[in-house]
Amino acid sequence: MSSSVPGRVPPRTASSRGSRAAAVSPSSSSQPSDPAPLPGEPRLTIGIVGFGTFGQFLARRLVSRGHEVLATSRTDHTEAARQLGVTYYQDANDFCECHPDVVVLATSILSLESVLRSLPLQRLKRSTLVVDVLSVKEFPRRLLLSRLPAEVDILCTHPMFGPDSGAGSWESLNFMYEVVRLGGVRGGALGRDRAPKDDESDETDDDDDASCPPLSALPPLPSPALLSQPLLTPQALLHPPDPSADASPPWPAASPQLPAADPAMTLSERTEAWGGGRRAARLAAFLHCFAAEGCRMVRMSCAEHDRAAASSQFITHTVGRMLGAMALTPTPIDTRGYQSLLSLVDNTTHDSFELYYGLFLYNGAAAAELAKLEQALAAVKRALLLQVHGTLHAQLLSHKPAGEP
Repeated sequence: MSSSVPGRVPPRTASSRGSRAAAVSPSSSSQPSDPAPLPGEPRLTIGIVGFGTFGQFLARRLVSRGHEVLATSRTDHTEAARQLGVTYYQDANDFCECHPDVVVLATSILSLESVLRSLPLQRLKRSTLVVDVLSVKEFPRRLLLSRLPAEVDILCTHPMFGPDSGAGSWESLNFMYEVVRLGGVRGGALGRDRAPKDDESDETDDDDDASCPPLSALPPLPSPALLSQPLLTPQALLHPPDPSADASPPWPAASPQLPAADPAMTLSERTEAWGGGRRAARLAAFLHCFAAEGCRMVRMSCAEHDRAAASSQFITHTVGRMLGAMALTPTPIDTRGYQSLLSLVDNTTHDSFELYYGLFLYNGAAAAELAKLEQALAAVKRALLLQVHGTLHAQLLSHKPAGEP
């Protein structure tokens, strides 16, 4: 098999790039050698925009699989790139003129729009595959559809792991993705056996060009915040909650059935699944980077992802930060459950607050989940107060005044 995607424009040679690239030419003593592509796997040129912790984490694995990796970022990461065997460009124009097969947007949620606006997109090949790896999905999906030329392919992904959980093997770690546009075909039409007719509408494309809703458009939080109310007060004991009140959570208990993971597929089978051809081969080769590492490949829509992530990832970060605010510390008699809580605090508070804020601001389902969390705490408090009141009431009834037989 050829070592490049069929029809791909050959990248510039190292000598033609060297005058403008910030990375030092590879050498046996100062930089990892350029690995050959794995057998049967085409070699892609993958450009990473945003070379922070997560961008470097992805680059390390992509380089190990034999792909050529380029990078650019607002901050100078020349030395980190050199150590990883990545060619680094401080100028985004030089980066785009290398014509990478795939451009991975590994920016923060909050900076994606400004970074995308600053990229000289006209210098990329019109057939480039643009991939985002943000922790929210509807926001980048709509933004990319509205800002990128119609010829550009779009893949929205969320590796459900990071530098800590994915430091070793990626076996069984979830990798969510939606092929948003491929060869000019968008949304649900990609899952059909035929291209849509001119008079057919794609139900997944509604409101694609709408901007992400502002914070004011999200569901309002309860007021006053239940978290600010003291748990036990004299007033609470004197006036307990109404025991006849419905204590069940005010939201559906049933969870929607989430999509199953992709069946195991070879690279050629994955290419054929997307219709064959040069673009499908490139898409399949990129997804294969994760499938071949053992990831559980979950194809689902960006809207489904955000609903699921709000009740899993966002709540995890929220609970971790709440416990972190309590300044929990280890004790000599820790239970395993408590140790798990300390681990949760450690994992979530190591992420930037900017990430947590982005998970809330750019996921329309997050505010509702925060309200559910507050309502759940209120339900637990109500059950506790009812139990306390019942116990005190029973003690008062059983108490006999002094002198009574």
